[in-house]
Amino acid sequence: MKKILLSVMAALVLFGCNQGVSVSFDDPKSQSILSVYDSYMDNDMAAIESLYAVDAVAYVNSVDSIPIQENMKNLAMHHELFDDINLSWGEGETERTAFVQTSSYPTLDVTLAWFVWSGTGKASGKTYKVPTHVVYFWGDDGKIASSSLFNDSASFAEEMNAAASSE
Repeated sequence: MKKILLSVMAALVLFGCNQGVSVSFDDPKSQSILSVYDSYMDNDMAAIESLYAVDAVAYVNSVDSIPIQENMKNLAMHHELFDDINLSWGEGETERTAFVQTSSYPTLDVTLAWFVWSGTGKASGKTYKVPTHVVYFWGDDGKIASSSLFNDSASFAEEMNAAASSE
């Protein structure tokens, strides 16, 4: 009986305490990310960069970071390689640009985003659809300190090769 009582008490302590974590979907940080995605589709890199701290870094399918300025050049290159760039999540009446949520921890805010990136290669004419997940870590200054992007970059490499072959 003692073991059962101790087990129940341990479970209550582990799972019954409020850890101070909240999740929201319509908060200012989530809305900022959705706004940045509109800027990306409009090829407005200055608007995107303004959301990041000056010394921010990005992890793009890698454990090695790049400065945010280099990431902006890479994002701008998408518009050199592809037409009809679009971000979407969901279908029908529930379709939107992305599914975005911000989790606020006692010492850190993290925004998570999921979407399908699509675009038509200018050199190949091929339409690509790439499921993508991005994590944004916010700094104390209200700017993004770092971001991590996860997707299959094969379509970008394929289109870069097609563009190089057509030159």
